[in-house]
Amino acid sequence: MIPKSCRGKLQLLGGMVAFTVLLNALLLFHVITDNREVAERSYPSVRAANEMGSSIIQVQQYLSDISATRALDGKDDGFTNAEENAQTFKKALQQFIALHPEKEAAMKKYETSFDAYYALGKKMAQAYIDQGPAGGNPLMPAFDEQAEELSAFTDKINDESEATLQEDLSRIDWQTKMVFVILIASGIINILTAFIIIRSMKSAFALLEEAIRQDENGQITLKEVHLDRQDEFGHFSLLLNALLHQVRSFIGQVASSSEQLTASAQELTSTVEQSSLASVQVAASTEKVVQSTEVQLGGAKRANTDVNQMAGAINQI
Repeated sequence: MIPKSCRGKLQLLGGMVAFTVLLNALLLFHVITDNREVAERSYPSVRAANEMGSSIIQVQQYLSDISATRALDGKDDGFTNAEENAQTFKKALQQFIALHPEKEAAMKKYETSFDAYYALGKKMAQAYIDQGPAGGNPLMPAFDEQAEELSAFTDKINDESEATLQEDLSRIDWQTKMVFVILIASGIINILTAFIIIRSMKSAFALLEEAIRQDENGQITLKEVHLDRQDEFGHFSLLLNALLHQVRSFIGQVASSSEQLTASAQELTSTVEQSSLASVQVAASTEKVVQSTEVQLGGAKRANTDVNQMAGAINQI
């Protein structure tokens, strides 16, 4: 049974534990939600933005290379490589739109700009192949300018995606730290509360043990104990003191009854002795009566004989 003085602490402790569990559960729910957000949206957005930026640079690089080499000496794979990167750009752009439907209009304009950029790059490369620098050089400035515009827009998308990712990671880190702080704080509070409760109960048990002791001969001794506590230990000390008073009263009654019994036994012994003496006297008197009766009986017999003799003599006469 838990003492009343400890129940308040335990109830407070239970409330704090329930609060910390609820708070940690809420924080962990947000951690799980944010982790899912990072895994399913923030990080894929950053990866898609990087792929779009890299594809724009690769398209520019391959078309510029084939423009410089004019597809001579077997160096004619620039169009193929540029097309592969263009398809990578398209795929990454669709992934980004799926992750951010609210940005679909801006991304469609971005796609249109890329298509124009890619078409101009292929035209420039083909002009270099067909006409040499005279045909390709006029297109080069416009191609480079569009590449810079696309790269700037890509950098903007990439920066926004990385900022969102960083915010999510920072929030997850803060929530995780809060969970550990709450766990450590609640653990310390629980340990302190348990220590206070155990110490309170231990001191009460020590006082009760001091009140009820067993000596070397195995005899149990009781003494009054006073616990100024409004709980079960205080109530138990009152009951123990009441029991001690009853035991002392019972012992007093037993002692008084023993004295009365001893006096009664002495009186009974005296009466028995007197009765025994009277019995001896009665026996002696009875013996004398018997002896007197025997004498009288003998005299009666002799008188009867004499009477019979006298009757015989009378009959003879």
